[in-house]
Amino acid sequence: MVVLLLMEVTSILTPYAEMVLQRRMQKSISSPLPAYIYLVSNFKTTCVVDLNGHTYSCGKWRSLGIACGHAIASTRYSNMHELVDTVQVFYHTDVFKLVYQTQTVHPVPPPSEWEIPDPLMVVLLPM
Repeated sequence: MVVLLLMEVTSILTPYAEMVLQRRMQKSISSPLPAYIYLVSNFKTTCVVDLNGHTYSCGKWRSLGIACGHAIASTRYSNMHELVDTVQVFYHTDVFKLVYQTQTVHPVPPPSEWEIPDPLMVVLLPM
């Protein structure tokens, strides 16, 4: 089933990454600063975006690999990059297809069936 769906995808990005980009794009406005650094507000927060360094002060890009609304607004304002350039390559459909065509992905059992060695189960308090 997954292979059939993958063959129908024609976008550079996976459907999930496309959806996240579209939602974040709708929520952003941008204010330019020098050297491709922007101060962007999305009505709740204001973040600093460095398009050259791919750093965004909200931290969403770092944690998910898909540009936050702040970065999307800056990218659209600057016309410096394509939006797909703000998404990590592991969300690109060619990489996604390659992973699932060349390897068997086994299902992960429920946590109750995981075998965890004893040293990993002990959590010590910080000193």
